[in-house]
Amino acid sequence: RTLCSGNLAVSCSTLDWPALADLSPDARTILFSEGGEGGGTNGAVYLRRISDPAPIHLGDGTGDALSPDGKWALVRHGAKLVLVPTGTGQHRELNIDGAFDNGAAWLPDSRRVIVAGVMKEHGGYRLFVVDTLDENAKPISPEKIWGNGARAFAVSPDGQRVAGMTAEETIALYSLDGSSAVPLPGSVKGEIPIQWSADGASLFVHDPTALPARVSRINLATGVREPWKEFIPPDPPGIYRIPPVLITPNADAYAYNAMRVLSELYVAEGLK
Repeated sequence: RTLCSGNLAVSCSTLDWPALADLSPDARTILFSEGGEGGGTNGAVYLRRISDPAPIHLGDGTGDALSPDGKWALVRHGAKLVLVPTGTGQHRELNIDGAFDNGAAWLPDSRRVIVAGVMKEHGGYRLFVVDTLDENAKPISPEKIWGNGARAFAVSPDGQRVAGMTAEETIALYSLDGSSAVPLPGSVKGEIPIQWSADGASLFVHDPTALPARVSRINLATGVREPWKEFIPPDPPGIYRIPPVLITPNADAYAYNAMRVLSELYVAEGLK
């Protein structure tokens, strides 16, 4: 895998099997997980500041998201959600019982966070808002929405709405209180939301199965869509997926994860 970041797609790879989790709003910090030999038997979570020569090891598990204030990383240890400080402090396991997908999205208050998954008392797969202080989870979407095991939702700048998926693999805008779900005009089946624009007027979306990864911007009021960028590493041979694509709110920087498989072809002669 390759991690790439910045307007010029600078390679930020480290270790052997990194999985991009989150990008800070100022694009100076990347949260990622390591699932290869460098991650050990339980996996490992790292913080990579672009200005630093080496990543910072935060602990075991799988990284999900950086809080807006930069003080916390949401991490999963198996089925458990854990708050891990990016500086000094103690890890804190949340008393939340469920099975959640990779990836999360913090609300602007750096207290609440959106996750997708299943909780026994709330039926099928859906979006939840988790209060990390009160340690409770509340559903904000209908049951059995579409998911592919990774983050497919984005939080509005005011923290009042979440762009997420429906059961029909389309995008809807969900109120944080769970009171309404409004279809996103102009979206195409199979696209997922990446990032809400800083002014709240548009949403960045892309098809996670397409190569190159083509990102479009959709105006929320009119449904008018326009191409924004295409993502593919400068050395594309062997690239078969680009998940995820992350964009800063003001769209001045991005990061993406490129998954690559290379093989060699041999010719054997003189066999009997």
